[in-house]
Amino acid sequence: MGRNPTGFNLPCFKKMDKEGLVQLQSVEHTGNRAKAIYKVTETGEIEFKRLLKEAFQQSSVMLPSSLYTALSFVHDISKEDLQDST
Repeated sequence: MGRNPTGFNLPCFKKMDKEGLVQLQSVEHTGNRAKAIYKVTETGEIEFKRLLKEAFQQSSVMLPSSLYTALSFVHDISKEDLQDST
């Protein structure tokens, strides 16, 4: 099985689509290739912010990858939610 250099995970997007977190917006065709364009739904935005807040609440010295990910998106969480996380 070959690697996916773009990091795109179609089964993951299909699962999120089924859960109503993302929605297929359009499909662009370039030659023989099709490119699916997804958008985050309102439900997906709520879930994203919930997971982001949860990542700031967890403390893990051994594996702080959740914190690093959360810090990448710190601009997407309100100051109030961030303060509630501590």
